[in-house]
Amino acid sequence: MGLDKILASMLLNYTQQSFSVWILGIQSHSPVSKSRVAVAIPVRDGQLTILDPACRYWTHTANHSGIGAKEVTVAIENWLSHLEDEVPNASVYAVFSVHYYQEFSSTQEFIEWVTKLT
Repeated sequence: MGLDKILASMLLNYTQQSFSVWILGIQSHSPVSKSRVAVAIPVRDGQLTILDPACRYWTHTANHSGIGAKEVTVAIENWLSHLEDEVPNASVYAVFSVHYYQEFSSTQEFIEWVTKLT
């Protein structure tokens, strides 16, 4: 079992398998190639929670008092905006879990994929 599947399994156990847990990858090719990953948890009704401890980012509740969930487009846009200086013009390129690996040609394609799941 690869490190990616170990991490996803660990996170599934942490949530007591109440939610799916994904590893979400973004990349940018301008001005130079950069990429990074975060944890994404599809919560309910097309909402998503993103946790990126490397840059101290998480999807906030409405009053910023803790971890929350946002509509998938808002959650992704907020995370990408937070990373704009570090990974400019980034887009979602992949999502994976212990059960699958899915690639995307754009952030919009990822959003449409998530919307179909819920």
